[in-house]
Amino acid sequence: MKAIIFDFDNTLEKWLPFEEEVEAHLAREVSQTYGLDADAFKKEFDRIKVDYLESHSFPQDYGRDVWFSEALAHFGVNDVDVQPLVEHYWNLLVDLVEPFPGTHETLQKLKDEGYLLGLLSDGDGVVRQYKDRRIRKLCLEEYFDAIVTSDELGVNKPNPRVFREITFRLGVSAHECVMVGDNPPKDLISAKELGFVTVWQKEDISPRARKLSFDYVDYEVENILEVYGLVTQTIEKK
Repeated sequence: MKAIIFDFDNTLEKWLPFEEEVEAHLAREVSQTYGLDADAFKKEFDRIKVDYLESHSFPQDYGRDVWFSEALAHFGVNDVDVQPLVEHYWNLLVDLVEPFPGTHETLQKLKDEGYLLGLLSDGDGVVRQYKDRRIRKLCLEEYFDAIVTSDELGVNKPNPRVFREITFRLGVSAHECVMVGDNPPKDLISAKELGFVTVWQKEDISPRARKLSFDYVDYEVENILEVYGLVTQTIEKK
């Protein structure tokens, strides 16, 4: 193996609980501004978000401006400039997110072993703007030899193009790479088809998701700290 490639959200960055906290907070703010029921707005926002996350393959569909606009329109609130709301959303999240314990240690140890490191993440609706803020906030950019976000390319994972792009930028073949992610249907299925070794990082996923099984997952780890040992002691010796 020459390169270890990581997903970002909920793989290196603890994300889901903070996302839920911010969305609940903004639902309360929206309810006060427009006289809506906060729980009803949050429920509709979640429905729209899940629909886009599960059914759409273009980075712009992950834009929070789309989700907030559609949720407001459902309650008859139209022609609203939601950009201040979106900025508020991201400002709150950037302040809250944190790396999983052991993230810096793991990345440094892999660098010290001579591996190239890549970061491969779906975008946030605007090319690199919000993703880069979070990467810098967590002081992670120094570890990576290449960073690719899907909104640079116009397609989301699992489109094979994003996996080919990261190998191109790193100057390696797929068969020389390990891909680590928390969401196998997005992070790992195409990677496996292209020849990557695939690792499912399960630290902060739901009990329901933990029960799932995927034949394209080569290895599972309970936290990011286990990746170093898996790579150096198991994958390299296989």
